[in-house]
Amino acid sequence: MFPLIFSLIFLLIIPSTVIGWGYGLNRVQTAQEDSEANTGYGPGWVGLSYKPNGPIVGYLFAEGFQFSDGAIKGSFDHKDIRGTTDVNTPHPTIDRWPWGYAHGGFDGCADAYGTSKFAFVGGYSSSQCVNGPNVPGDQCSPGPFWHSETVFCTDNAADPLCSPVGVWSECKTCEYGVCGTKPVKSHGCPAYGNIGATAAYGSGAPVVQHPLGFVPAGSNMDLRYVTKDKQYVMAKWHEGELISGIEWAFFPRSCVSEEGPGPTDQVWVDFNYAGPEQGTEQKPFNTLSEGTNAVNPGGEVIMKPGTSGERPTLSKPMYLKSSEGTVTIGE
Repeated sequence: MFPLIFSLIFLLIIPSTVIGWGYGLNRVQTAQEDSEANTGYGPGWVGLSYKPNGPIVGYLFAEGFQFSDGAIKGSFDHKDIRGTTDVNTPHPTIDRWPWGYAHGGFDGCADAYGTSKFAFVGGYSSSQCVNGPNVPGDQCSPGPFWHSETVFCTDNAADPLCSPVGVWSECKTCEYGVCGTKPVKSHGCPAYGNIGATAAYGSGAPVVQHPLGFVPAGSNMDLRYVTKDKQYVMAKWHEGELISGIEWAFFPRSCVSEEGPGPTDQVWVDFNYAGPEQGTEQKPFNTLSEGTNAVNPGGEVIMKPGTSGERPTLSKPMYLKSSEGTVTIGE
């Protein structure tokens, strides 16, 4: 009888690991690779600013990130990390702020909210932003900054939502009666992650990308700044969050107001109006969706003559009226 011999083969499985951040080209880690979340970063995303621990000016996203419209990010956003600003800020977890060129929907120079969400890829991909931020910090924030805060709207006389110093903050605007963010109301606001660096920093046309959710009409919001062209605001939903725990986003300027619209029985809309909006005859909304969101069930939306390409979905009974002349909807 031959001896019975058993052969045991052990297969050693070593889990794959993600290489941490490094100086050079880095990608954003996926939610599966790192699900940690805190102020300015979360599963599959990281915020960008013009200074350490500063207001958001855009986002980078990982491959596979799902936006609020169901679209899936098909590729990684990257950042050339040229250096870091190592300063103490009030942020609970970050003391190293990586700076350099941020690709993706931002496409410009910025600091990122920490290094933890990045994975090293290789050598630098761009010669942009190589000299680093060079605007000195101030009494409120350690520097350096990429830009002064006057890249945002400071014309408070023309638009009361514009901060006289560029941003509404606890340190800089108490003398203007607002110690912190400026309270505003939503008229029904879509949220976006990026409008592009040139638009965020005040000199270019917005390229709106990356839908993050919707803030219902009548909701309280906290506004940080208005873009130089007064087309968008950086704000957050006071009572809630957007997709994947994101708080801050770009919203159309037209969908927020200092005085909340409040549901009403009569709302006015003028598609050609460009001033501050309250839904009144003197300060009408400039989109039909704002009017239909703000009106009470059974109320009336009165439109001034004009044309809108909107095709609204009505979820409550209401009257749509023309104040005078012809109103064309859906073209």
